[in-house]
Amino acid sequence: MDKENIKILLLIIFGFAFISAIDSLLGFIVFLIFILSSELGISYYFLNFFLPIISLVLYSLTTLLFIKTKYLKSVSKNIFLFKNSIIAFIGFVIIALIMNPIRSKLSALYLENKVELENYSLADYYEVLGWMYFGENFSLWLILFILIISFRKKIMKIGIKN
Repeated sequence: MDKENIKILLLIIFGFAFISAIDSLLGFIVFLIFILSSELGISYYFLNFFLPIISLVLYSLTTLLFIKTKYLKSVSKNIFLFKNSIIAFIGFVIIALIMNPIRSKLSALYLENKVELENYSLADYYEVLGWMYFGENFSLWLILFILIISFRKKIMKIGIKN
């Protein structure tokens, strides 16, 4: 492998860690919105529709925020890859590895507490969680698909063909 291929491979690995960390953080935020909404007494029927919409909005806003900032512009120019990239990479990996187990543990603790105190049906709780996870995964793949199409058009406009 030559130097350019190694740079591209490192950039791909860095991007994967970055996207995984952002996905974990956004999933945790959606879960906190679910807990807050549930504690405020919002019905689970409403949350079945509300949480996927919130997920789509959060993922879309996050994507637009990163596209508009200079962060992605510097990554695309390989500037960020050599300035503190190891620290950022380790931070992204730690976030991605820690947030999902924390969310799973909090979900189990919340379920135990909610069922004991308010006699909610487990089926209702799991239905809301299912719609919440569906909203997150659908939003992630929809945004990824839109980004692929938009960057493909941008590349074709520049004249790079592959």
